Amino acid sequence: MKHRDARKRLRGNWMPAIFIWLVRLAIWTFPLLLEQLLSLLLDADTGNAFLDGAFLDDLSLWPYAAALLWSAVLDLVLFSPLLLGQYWFFARVSRGQAADISHLFAPYRNGCYFRAVGWRLRIWGMNGIWGFLFLAPGALILSWGVGVSGNAAASSSLFAVIFFFCGGSILLLGFLALRLWMLRVQPAALLLEEGRSLRSAFHQSKKAMKGYVGELTGIYLRLAGWAAACLLIVPGFYAYPLIQTVRTAYWQERLSTRPVDEKLPAVSPRLAVRSH
Repeated sequence: MKHRDARKRLRGNWMPAIFIWLVRLAIWTFPLLLEQLLSLLLDADTGNAFLDGAFLDDLSLWPYAAALLWSAVLDLVLFSPLLLGQYWFFARVSRGQAADISHLFAPYRNGCYFRAVGWRLRIWGMNGIWGFLFLAPGALILSWGVGVSGNAAASSSLFAVIFFFCGGSILLLGFLALRLWMLRVQPAALLLEEGRSLRSAFHQSKKAMKGYVGELTGIYLRLAGWAAACLLIVPGFYAYPLIQTVRTAYWQERLSTRPVDEKLPAVSPRLAVRSH
């Protein structure tokens, strides 16, 4: 789907789409604001304390760590259905179907709340496991560079520069590889609307995206211009709905290529999102 097609599909849906953008913005800023509030309440250099590992010895920072953990739990249980609902909303927009704000909150009802939480928890888990595998080599080399730089010898300084360059490059490549790897499971959000179980949704998403990650990457690179424009020229409330509509349209295109016997009805009766 091209941008002009996305604009046509968004006609009559701009107001709810902008509202969803504001909701997403609030979800993004919630943990940052909470972390800053906790830092002010504790009146401590919590960032350096965590980086240095000092919080293990300073018991006064343990409440801060516990509060951050609980904020992550609240983020998971309160906002996961909203994040899933935004994909359902833009999927309907990209199909040219009627969509309104009620579709954003659909995962809270229709028996899909726990699937929404499980979906996001699984995404977090996959990012954690695969992130460790992809990022650990670069991080290890960087740590060696830090250790070598502590040596006063001139030769050690040269080795430190090499370690930093190689470690930083490998870390960057690892991050890019992780993002590409996670592209395979993005369409799973739409499969949950069909009534799929979590396991089935992620499995079918990987099958649908097999061999198409490069193509989706190309779409993301084109969309990156719109994302950059959000910071420079184009308001975010205009670019975000276009990006989401184009992205979900591509997911649906890939999912439509699944064999017929692997498909469920368009919307499971229990999880149906009512049209208005």
